[in-house]
Amino acid sequence: MAKRMERASANVNERVSILGENCRLNGNIETASKVILCGNFEGTISCNILETEVDSKVSAKVIAGDVIVSGSFEGEIVCHNVLTVARTGRVFGKVSYGTLTVEPGGIIEGNTSKLESRDKKVLSIPESPSSS
Repeated sequence: MAKRMERASANVNERVSILGENCRLNGNIETASKVILCGNFEGTISCNILETEVDSKVSAKVIAGDVIVSGSFEGEIVCHNVLTVARTGRVFGKVSYGTLTVEPGGIIEGNTSKLESRDKKVLSIPESPSSS
């Protein structure tokens, strides 16, 4: 996780939300930024970029621009750009993607489908105005 934190802080203009490795969260995440899950998450996620770490366990419905799965994922993924299943990644469920990359050792079990070019879109979630 330290490497992720370094990368996240390297670009101060990039907004990143991180769920720590010893955390468990049930709920909904909706953001135009990057989400990094190191712990356990159950719910829905709508974001620009989603990364799940090696020891993460995620049970969710996800809509994202790009997704990198390095942990265990169960549910549904709609990935408008590139879905990457890392060598340690395990995906079980329904997956729709623009481009799919599965590293040797990575697993996808379930229904997969390629999005048509008209289905690909830029994810735009308005940020909430800051309170003064």
